[in-house]
Amino acid sequence: MKKITLISLIAIAVLGLTSCKCSKNSSNMDKSTSQITSVIQGTVARNYFFNNNVSTPDGAEEFVITSQSDFDKYFSPAAFMGTDGEPTKIDFKKQSALCVVLDETNIEKRLDFIEITSQSDGSITCNYCLMMGRKQSFTTRPCLIVLVDKKQAAKGANFHRVFVR
Repeated sequence: MKKITLISLIAIAVLGLTSCKCSKNSSNMDKSTSQITSVIQGTVARNYFFNNNVSTPDGAEEFVITSQSDFDKYFSPAAFMGTDGEPTKIDFKKQSALCVVLDETNIEKRLDFIEITSQSDGSITCNYCLMMGRKQSFTTRPCLIVLVDKKQAAKGANFHRVFVR
């Protein structure tokens, strides 16, 4: 019994250290070649799921949505009871949604937002982390939605994935 407890504690510690690795990787990215001018504000939209009756635009995992009608085509609210159970409010007159949607999988995958950087050409880059976990007995469709000021995304948006197992 003590061995199982010890192994469990070690596994939790390793998982904790691995999750910290995401934010460390963002500061270690090769920023000298990307001509970053600044880090800009981004907000993660919570409590939405990707609709199972549609495909991503052009089959891409990463895309930008600029209107409520397009957003409603791909995502639906997933309200939960309790505090912070309501989906994040999005104002598409002022905001664009930077979206990452992975294929349906039975492997635990978590997408975490790191930061958005502004490039010297006026475009932005959304940096995010993909964490891999164990096999599950069910399937999910992992997604990440980051809201950014529409003016900042007007000249284009790129995505940069940091991969952690």
